Amino acid sequence: HYLGEDEHTSYPAVKTPLKGTNILGWYRSNKEAVVGVSEPLLVDEVEKLCQKYEGLVLLQNVALPIRNREYSYRPDIALWWEKYEILIDIEIDEPYDICSRKPLHYIGCSDNLRDQYFIRNGWTVIRYSENQVTKHMTELIGHLEFVLNWLSNKATVGYIPFEAKRWTYEEAIEISSAAQRERDLELKAQHKNTINQKQAIGASYDNFIKPNSDILPEIGEVSHDSLIESQLKYVMASCAAYVRITDLD
Repeated sequence: HYLGEDEHTSYPAVKTPLKGTNILGWYRSNKEAVVGVSEPLLVDEVEKLCQKYEGLVLLQNVALPIRNREYSYRPDIALWWEKYEILIDIEIDEPYDICSRKPLHYIGCSDNLRDQYFIRNGWTVIRYSENQVTKHMTELIGHLEFVLNWLSNKATVGYIPFEAKRWTYEEAIEISSAAQRERDLELKAQHKNTINQKQAIGASYDNFIKPNSDILPEIGEVSHDSLIESQLKYVMASCAAYVRITDLD
């Protein structure tokens, strides 16, 4: 079952492959993963869940290769249940990036393309909003158990339904301007520094261009080295307020 972009209007969202779809294996990545603020909270609860379901394994720091591409897709949290040939990518969606203020996971973004890749390669994708992770963890884990039982053809247990509305690009900008994530996560000091830093790095909430469609770049359009260099410059510039270098000696 695949939720198209028009159907994915709320969280949680569950997208599953057709029965019998070949499963694409993962590999252990040597690169340090970028971890979201709320991700460790959910990891702790998922680890407890793995103790409850025999054979359910939490996969750490894994990635899915993409043919003819110099990058891979990395699940926020990955689960492997070998007995039932179930692989799950759990994603935590935030409305914007705290550092750059850039809107994220809005309706019409590239998440749709990414999810299709996972599903066509035998993975189930579950998307939760960050607010559900930080404010409704009990209900979230109940929902995750419901999905696990459903996928493994076990008797499904009831769970408290909870939903969070998915945001548009314009709504993400409004949420970013109000610094809602910082308030929810109690990051008051970081919020102040981020707003002050906005003018210094030449950023504006209105400067980010919404893509017209989800299109992967053509092969050879940009070299790997130049891509890494440009991304490094962007990260160092946009996150200057959060970087502190100390002498370890």
